[in-house]
Amino acid sequence: MITSIIYRNALPSPVLEKSPLTIDDWLLTEAVRIQEETAGRRGDDEAANRVARSTGDGPTTRLVARARALPGAAEARADITRLRRLLGRCFAALISIGALAGLIAARGVAGGREIDFLLTSLVLVGLPSLMLALWAIALILTARGRGMSGRLAIAASTRLGRHMLSSPSGGMIIRAAGSLLTGPLGRWHLSTLSHGIWLAYALGAWLGLVVLFSLVQYELSWGTTLLGEDQVVRIIAALGAPIHALGLMPSPDADWIAAGREGVDLGSMRADWARFLLGIVLVYAALPRLLLLLLCLFLTRRAAGRLQLDTQAPGYLRLMPLIRPDAAQPGPAGREIPDQDQRPLRQLGAARGQPVLVGIELERADGDWPPALGGLALTDLGQADGRARYRELEAALDAMPSRPRAVIAVCSLKRTPDGGTAQRLNQLADAAGGALVLILTDRDDLAGRGIEPGQRIEDWHQLARRCGGQALVMDPDRPDNATLSRLRRWLEPAP
Repeated sequence: MITSIIYRNALPSPVLEKSPLTIDDWLLTEAVRIQEETAGRRGDDEAANRVARSTGDGPTTRLVARARALPGAAEARADITRLRRLLGRCFAALISIGALAGLIAARGVAGGREIDFLLTSLVLVGLPSLMLALWAIALILTARGRGMSGRLAIAASTRLGRHMLSSPSGGMIIRAAGSLLTGPLGRWHLSTLSHGIWLAYALGAWLGLVVLFSLVQYELSWGTTLLGEDQVVRIIAALGAPIHALGLMPSPDADWIAAGREGVDLGSMRADWARFLLGIVLVYAALPRLLLLLLCLFLTRRAAGRLQLDTQAPGYLRLMPLIRPDAAQPGPAGREIPDQDQRPLRQLGAARGQPVLVGIELERADGDWPPALGGLALTDLGQADGRARYRELEAALDAMPSRPRAVIAVCSLKRTPDGGTAQRLNQLADAAGGALVLILTDRDDLAGRGIEPGQRIEDWHQLARRCGGQALVMDPDRPDNATLSRLRRWLEPAP
C-alpha cells in the first residue's frame, strides 16, 4: 500500500527540503500543521520543540521529530496505520470484484453451446479498451487539477475515516490524506488501482474461458450484417498479427478466417479458434493493463521518493524559530520572542498619511473583509497569509507616496503568537515607518473551544510589546465605544 513506501527525494528545490520522509511521517506532520493552523498551538509542546532542536538536522527532520514527540502522536500514528489497512482492504476487495466480473462476463458470453467470436471479443476486450481510453483522457484533462478518481477517493476515505479513526487528530489526518491523494503520489496510486482492477477483470475472463473450453465443446463462429466478409477478414487478420508475433498462434490466413463464418466442425480448427479468442483477451485486455500497472507502480514509487513537506507553509514558518538548534529556549507553547526582537514603542508616522489595515492569517472570506472598525478612515491592504503575500504588502508600503501613520494588524486569538509572527509584524511596521497596533479578535471563538482566553491575550500583548507596538481586544465588525475611543487616541498625532 502507498503508506509503506519509503524513498529519498530526488528533486532539489529552494522551497522544499531534500530529506528522507515516510508517508506515515508526512501524514502525521501535515495533520499537526493543519490542526495548529486551525486551533493554534497547545501549551504542552515545548518538550516536543526541545526534541526537534536536539536532532540537529534540516527543517523537515526537525518538524517530523516534533510531530512524533507531541502528546497524542501515538494515537495519531495508530489511526494512520488503521487508515492504511483500510485502504489495503479496499484495494483487495476491488481487485476481487474485478476478477469476479471477468468470470461472470466470460460465463455470460458462453451461455449456450455457440459463441459468436466478434461479440465475445467486443465484450471481453472492447469494454476494458474503452475504459483505458477514458483513463488516458481523464489523465490528460486533469494533469494540473484534481481528477474524478481523486475526489471519489477523498469522499470515500472521509466517510469511512469518521467511523475508523478514533484519535483527536482523526479529522486532520483525513484532510492530510485528501491532500496526498490529489497530488502526484495519489494520482499514480489511484491509476495503479484502476489498472489492477481491469487486469484482474481480463485475467478472470481469460481463466473463465479456459475452464469452459476445457470442459465443454463450443462452436465458434462469426457473422455480421453490415460489414462485408472481406472487411471482417481484414479486421480479424489485423487482430491476429500481434498474437502471432508473440508466438501464441500461427499466422491466421484469409481462408482459415473465412471458414469460421458459419462455424467450424473440425476439432483442430475449433481448438485454433478457441486459442485465438484466448490470445485476443490476453494480448488486448490483459497485457496493456499489466504494462501500465508496472509503469504506474514505478511512478508511484518515484512520487513517494519526492514526497516532501512545504516548509514555507505558514504553520511551519511559525515553528522555525522555535525548533532551530541554536534558538533561544522559549517559554511554554513558544510564547517567548527572542530578546533581540524587543523594540521601543514605535511612534506615529507622518500626520498626513492614513493608517493602513491588514489581516494577519485570519479565517475570513474575502467577502467579509475589511471590517467596519467604527468608520475609521483607513487604507485597506487586504489579508496576509503566506510568504509571497507578505512580500507584496511590504512592497506596497514602500511604494506609498504618503507614509502611513500606523499599521493596524487584525490578528486572531485562535492562533498562538510566536517568533515567525513577530518577524512579519516587524517587517510590515519597518516598511511603513509608523506605529504598530494589533487588534485581537475571535475571543468568543477561542473560549468556545474550551481555551481560557486570558493567557492567550497576554501572550499577544507581550508579542506586541516586543515588536514596539500596542494591542487591544476588539470585535472589528462591532467595536464597543470605549475600545474604539482608545484606538482613536492611539492613532491621533501628538499636538
